[in-house]
Amino acid sequence: MTIGDGDSQVFYMKFDQDDKYLATGYGDGMVRIYNTDTGKLSYTLADMDTNQTMPITCLQWRPQSASLKTANVLVTGSADGTLRHWHTTSGKCLHSVLEDPENHIYTMDYSRDGTLLAVAGRDLKIRVYDETTKSLAFTMKGLAEQPGHSNRIFCCKFNPSDSNMIVSGGWDNTIQIYDTRYRGPVSSIYGPHICGDCIEIRNDGVTMMTGSYRMDDVIEVWDLRVNRRVRTIPWEGTGTQEDLVYDEND
Repeated sequence: MTIGDGDSQVFYMKFDQDDKYLATGYGDGMVRIYNTDTGKLSYTLADMDTNQTMPITCLQWRPQSASLKTANVLVTGSADGTLRHWHTTSGKCLHSVLEDPENHIYTMDYSRDGTLLAVAGRDLKIRVYDETTKSLAFTMKGLAEQPGHSNRIFCCKFNPSDSNMIVSGGWDNTIQIYDTRYRGPVSSIYGPHICGDCIEIRNDGVTMMTGSYRMDDVIEVWDLRVNRRVRTIPWEGTGTQEDLVYDEND
């Protein structure tokens, strides 16, 4: 199926945990949520009080847990630096925060239990929010020999098996590895050029994969125990239409 009206650019999208809905962030500042069974628009989210028109540059569905019982909560980040919590079925904006109006939010990720939300973007900082209070818990800062990022951050991810570990990547060709107990980076990996949501960590908490915006060594697999590359996956794509042809038996 083809979903959407095509009138505005799509910057980000995420399926919910049941794969029932697909939330999409648009360049007109609106979030449109589609039913994946029918392909039809189910909900539209827009902050009418502030007349928000800046692009929605990232979003995440909040996990449900014992301490976070409200279902259907979606969090969005926008190009004006605003973070918003939405109740999707009612269309209400539950909470919004703006730490720095000069910042652009490009990426966010929840810890597995949903109690912490890591947010990053243009200003090189990783901010961690407490979901129970909706307040900023702390900001990751450079530590001694680990200064952190020197350019925009386009992806940050919690380690699914270690809620104290956050990894991030961006334009400075590094993966920074943070420990929330130290509230700063504790090690780094040089190499990947991250320009989008291109970092994944397996559930084992050890194996990380990165995707870089370049011609060589595009997809790399890393061992987080030693911070070393263990494999490069060949990528033959050129971005041309021929790359989209596939065998139905694949």
